[in-house]
Amino acid sequence: MARIAKGSGALSAAEFNRTIKAFPKLSERAKAVARAVLVEGRAPSEVAEELGCSKQLAYAWSQKVYAACIPTGWVTEAVTLPAELMAEVRKMEADARAELEASLPAPRIVRR
Repeated sequence: MARIAKGSGALSAAEFNRTIKAFPKLSERAKAVARAVLVEGRAPSEVAEELGCSKQLAYAWSQKVYAACIPTGWVTEAVTLPAELMAEVRKMEADARAELEASLPAPRIVRR
């Protein structure tokens, strides 16, 4: 069984783009690594080799960004369920994320 970071492929592009704004000092390479792991679902070891950093650093960058996107009060658990139950859990998560997304204030547009 391949070992993949718990956050691999865990974010949509919109979620990633919103979360990455909290890290203005993060290098472009670090952002690229985190995006590849969290949005594209690639393994940190694969991304590290491709972008020239250590596996540990690739994992750390992706986990730092992933941790920042978890809504307050939410928990992360690893569970093993029958396929039909897992489908229900994934739908519940998607519904909760959509509800959260709808409750967020619209971004301010600043014109200069």
